[in-house]
Amino acid sequence: MLERDIPDIIDRWAISKLKKERIGRKEDIDEFLMFDEALQKIREKYSNIPWDFICLMMLHIHEFIWQFEAGTKGAKEELKDKNYILSEKNKEVLWKAGLINFEIKNYNSLRYDLKNIIAKLTNSGFIEIKKDHCSER
Repeated sequence: MLERDIPDIIDRWAISKLKKERIGRKEDIDEFLMFDEALQKIREKYSNIPWDFICLMMLHIHEFIWQFEAGTKGAKEELKDKNYILSEKNKEVLWKAGLINFEIKNYNSLRYDLKNIIAKLTNSGFIEIKKDHCSER
């Protein structure tokens, strides 16, 4: 199995699945297959855990994060004054980017919560607590 804890494997599985589907390079497919194989071993070892539900939740969290990050990229391209980001001309775009970043923070908090649940269910890895971090609640 990979030299990672189970919560990280599930997290990386979801990310690699999205990369495989949305980017589709050979490296993305290989990465997904590696994490998918590790996930199958975890499913066998911890067959009493509802992995379909957990994996679906992690996948949805990452889908939302991906969408919001794309929105941040779009906001950057909409800057009216690219030489001075804090220009009054950029006020609406910066407002939008700020809201998007709050949503990314919220979904990352859910992601850490789910990883912590996985850690507790499997007794694997560490409980992540964010302090003085943008994903802190």
